[in-house]
Amino acid sequence: MQISNSKVAWVVGGSSGLGLAVARALLVEGYSVSLFARDETRLEAAATDLRREVSVGGVATYAMDATDVVRVSEVFERAYAASGRVDLLVNALGQSCRSSVWQPDMGAYRRMMDVNYFSVVHTSLKALPWLADSGGSLVNIATLAAKTAWPWIAPYGASKAALANFTDNVRLESAGKVHVLLVCPGPLQRDDAGQRYADQADGLSVAANLPGAGAPVRAICPQWLAQRIVMGVQRRRLQLIYPTKFRWLMLANAVSSRLGFWLTGRLTNR
Repeated sequence: MQISNSKVAWVVGGSSGLGLAVARALLVEGYSVSLFARDETRLEAAATDLRREVSVGGVATYAMDATDVVRVSEVFERAYAASGRVDLLVNALGQSCRSSVWQPDMGAYRRMMDVNYFSVVHTSLKALPWLADSGGSLVNIATLAAKTAWPWIAPYGASKAALANFTDNVRLESAGKVHVLLVCPGPLQRDDAGQRYADQADGLSVAANLPGAGAPVRAICPQWLAQRIVMGVQRRRLQLIYPTKFRWLMLANAVSSRLGFWLTGRLTNR
């Protein structure tokens, strides 16, 4: 399905990983895409690659730290003045960690809330009136851990759970004005899988250093997930959960906390 070049998409966290994959998929669909991220060098490198790979659409870049509400407001105002509209905002930024509740690191909890929750609140609320004007879509990327607890990632899971709740509230209050999609994926394929959290996982379970903190799921291809997200926008879906089998665990938690706790314990061998 080819979309008109007049459509404008903003991807926060668009310089790498899933955000970059989503930007690429949107360009193929004919969107003009603006990438937002902290590192200007990586932003420009990503934009150069996209322009070389995809001949349609257009790519702009804006360097900003999304945890800085003043900076978000300034940069978004500038981006909106340049494009004149925004039809889609994808918040693909995020950061995980490894931590034990028995060895609490309050800095990790605050950092996760800043990066995974408050940054998305900043960008979503700033863009919401513009999205309402265009009848556009807001896409927030959470995680399976936003829907069901998992050991060794409490700061991360708590911040993403807050994001999921916030996203659901935006949908409730924006019904008929803005389409809101929440995406809850399992771990994504990464080159550094299995080593990324080695310094944080010392003294924890061996599973803590694995992708998804040992969740029994196959890592998801970012390009595959990006295609599903674009289709979710086109079809005005409300929520995407991958792998889909985890919906059963979420349903069990909703029906019975004791059943959900028992199933999670079985999955984690606890």
